[in-house]
Amino acid sequence: MHRQQGKLGKRGGKFSYFPFTVVELDTFGLYNVKRKSGVVRRIEMKENIVQKLTSKDDKYACAFTDRIVAESHDTDEWYEYFEDVASLLNHPKSLVRNRALHILAANAQWDEENRFDLILPDYLKHITDEKPITARQCVKALAQVGLARPQYIPQILS
Repeated sequence: MHRQQGKLGKRGGKFSYFPFTVVELDTFGLYNVKRKSGVVRRIEMKENIVQKLTSKDDKYACAFTDRIVAESHDTDEWYEYFEDVASLLNHPKSLVRNRALHILAANAQWDEENRFDLILPDYLKHITDEKPITARQCVKALAQVGLARPQYIPQILS
């Protein structure tokens, strides 16, 4: 039996070999799809999240970070990449560290597994980061962490 392969049009198309219809491909390589069952879901091409956040194109990486932070306020969709983002806390570039601080703070509200416990000491080290902007960004992000996870407030204040 020959399977007919669909073509991706401007706004997506049907692929007979996938159980969904591609609705949209955005600039970050993220696919919005509609399953044949009618459920709309985003398939994220997130396997390269560290690569995208450390991109040499700072405008792209900052826009990607802004998107993750904005989406993280409403959904836990990015929480599964917590460890990947946490690994960027010790990155040599301060811009990358800033991105990690903001993404982790935005996802603190979804931390039912208490993963933040493991990274809090490393996170707090950035209060005295060698780059003043990173130190300021850390203090700013800690307010969000404290609101989401009040149990960390004593550690944050000490």
